[in-house]
Amino acid sequence: WKEAKTPEGHRYYFNLRTRESTWERPAALGGPLVYKAGDEVEVWSNGMRAWGKGKVEKVEDGKVTAEFSLPDGSLAKKELPSQHKDLRPLAADDRAQGWSADEQAAYQQWFDGIEGGSSSSKPAVQTSRFLWKSKLPREALKQVWLTANPGNKTNLSFEEFARCCRLVAHCQAMGDSPLVKSGDRPLRVKLRTDCLPCRPPALPKFDRSEE
Repeated sequence: WKEAKTPEGHRYYFNLRTRESTWERPAALGGPLVYKAGDEVEVWSNGMRAWGKGKVEKVEDGKVTAEFSLPDGSLAKKELPSQHKDLRPLAADDRAQGWSADEQAAYQQWFDGIEGGSSSSKPAVQTSRFLWKSKLPREALKQVWLTANPGNKTNLSFEEFARCCRLVAHCQAMGDSPLVKSGDRPLRVKLRTDCLPCRPPALPKFDRSEE
């Protein structure tokens, strides 16, 4: 048996000897795929002809319910048989990426430069003032904050601050995208599912002239 993909990315399995093909993974390659709540997956959208990243919400009676984001930032939900061709595990290469060396150095320098707090945490008020220098729209920054600091903590650790910086970088890379300008829930969904796990194309820019 050999795994192959259609032009749209659907996986199927082909037996070189018998010429048989199937959507379900055969025993020789590990048997049927097994999912559990919390698993990262990709779901095919027939309407948009694209895969969307998301997570499994529940698995019941051989069916998987997953919530996923679409390319336009909107959120969708599907219930599919666990072996359906429109459902696949998220590839290892697409899983969360840690901070690059450049990110670590820049974020740490900026974090250390924020007034107040300690070496391990900084006040939310001072942190938000720093992020304001990104010149992103207020509503976009709100979605960055809600994604990076969902508990709305009054003091942010370096990890939470670094998340803010990474998301600011992704928003800046989107330029004049309506998604960033509107700053609504679809932006938060995109930031959480597509941007937070991935390194940005460039480090964020902050206007330092006001310091």
